Amino acid sequence: MTIKNVDGLPVVGWLVNWSATGYEVPRADLVALLTKVGIDPNVARAVLPKNALGRAFKEHAKGHDKFHRKVSDGSERAVFAILETEVSNIDEIGIETTTKGYYDKSTHSPKVSGQNKSKVEESYGKRLETYASDQFRSIVLRYVKRYCSAVTYLDTGNLYFIPATKKAELDKLIELFRVIGPPVKLNIKEEISTTQVRAVMWTLATKEIVADIAKLKEDFNEIGDETSARSMQLSLSKYDSLKTKVEMFETVLSAEAGNLKQQLDDLNKAVRARMTA
Repeated sequence: MTIKNVDGLPVVGWLVNWSATGYEVPRADLVALLTKVGIDPNVARAVLPKNALGRAFKEHAKGHDKFHRKVSDGSERAVFAILETEVSNIDEIGIETTTKGYYDKSTHSPKVSGQNKSKVEESYGKRLETYASDQFRSIVLRYVKRYCSAVTYLDTGNLYFIPATKKAELDKLIELFRVIGPPVKLNIKEEISTTQVRAVMWTLATKEIVADIAKLKEDFNEIGDETSARSMQLSLSKYDSLKTKVEMFETVLSAEAGNLKQQLDDLNKAVRARMTA
């Protein structure tokens, strides 16, 4: 079915971007809102403890006219510090003049020491259960990519094209922003179906799809004798999902994607051959 705008012109899709400056929300509240408007609440992933600890250090330093630094972020732990004065060299950071904390990546636990210990730990607990504005923006991006088949319009991000076939999913996002209200804002611009617009959007869509296929080929090359049937079945579902996306854009943008579909079919057959070998 062709979607038309108020002037009766065919719409190929919409360009969208969003902002959320200064927005903070408890995780439980946002999950409830997502559920209310019909959006899969799983797009709101749990706050990573390491990120929560970093935010706790930043929050306390900012509130007390001090400086915060991520001292290191290695394979075993991430280290943060609050400083009385700014330093240009992390070797100048002395424990006697700072509050330090680290997140142990093997035990998944934080440890804080120093004069601001209790305040930072209190803030850490709050940050574990609260989304800041950038986390909310990431949740929205996860939704438009996963459920709206959005493709990136600008290399810098923050502007995405949602095809007309995903209008129902876009309507859910519109309702979410309406329910939340300021300071969050969703900007939408409809794109009329013209030869030029379809050509531009097809170029953008195929750029992302080609990258996705390349990643799937890398994953296929890593399949070995120890790869489980479940993992290979997951690969097949990824191929099917991407082929559905290709066919959807092919229809919406009046394009031809035979080569892309053939590559996915070849990968599908190769994995099935591995499964029956």
